[in-house]
Amino acid sequence: MLVTSHIAVAIERAIISQRQFNAVVSCPPAVREHAGVTFGCMAQFRGGTTPFVVTQTDNSGHVTYVGCSGELSACGIHATSRTRVNIAGLQDSIASSIERQRNLRARVSCPQGVPAVPTLQFVCLAVAAGATTPFSITVVGSNGGVSYIGT
Repeated sequence: MLVTSHIAVAIERAIISQRQFNAVVSCPPAVREHAGVTFGCMAQFRGGTTPFVVTQTDNSGHVTYVGCSGELSACGIHATSRTRVNIAGLQDSIASSIERQRNLRARVSCPQGVPAVPTLQFVCLAVAAGATTPFSITVVGSNGGVSYIGT
């Protein structure tokens, strides 16, 4: 498995170097280490969030990453069909889970325009009671279905 915490730190450092501000980056905790695997991380900063697309370039864990303004498809993630993950529904589902389980209202932020590419992983961020919780999302089918877990 790929150690994504190192990737998150590298993206945080790149943001500081290139944009001169601090961000906290969350990536899915468990990603298969294999050339060509693509997943999404989320940078949170004062004033907003930016998704990053990470692509493994070899079987040794080397990666490239790019920040996306707008939809993930703008960063090269494309589905063979036009099916997309229902992001509004996903955000509502995560917020409802937090309210049921913790009796807290949450604001959830996910990348937009996520194509329904099976096994694609990305992160959504939930803010409740001043604390941010990353949620690891995995696309489970080409119909846009997902599974998620708070990390």
